[in-house]
Amino acid sequence: MDKNFKKGDFIYLPASTIMFQFKEDGEWVEKSRSLGEPLYLPYIGRSDINQEMCLVFFDGCIWSVPEKNAYEGVSCE
Repeated sequence: MDKNFKKGDFIYLPASTIMFQFKEDGEWVEKSRSLGEPLYLPYIGRSDINQEMCLVFFDGCIWSVPEKNAYEGVSCE
C-alpha cells in the first residue's frame, strides 16, 4: 500500500492505533502501545523490516505503525 508520505510529513493516526517498537533483529516486539486519542505525528519513513509498516516519531522514540492506519495530515495553510 503506497500512500506517498514524505519524510517529515505529519500523518494522522486514529485512536486505538497500535504502535510497536521492535528489537534490533526485527523479529520480536519489544514494546507496544495503543493510542488513547488520535494524533498527528511526523513520518520518518517506511520500515525496512516490514513494508506494510511505517515509522513515526513519538515521545522521543521511533515507533512502527501499520500503514493502513495512517492517513495524510491536514494542512493548516
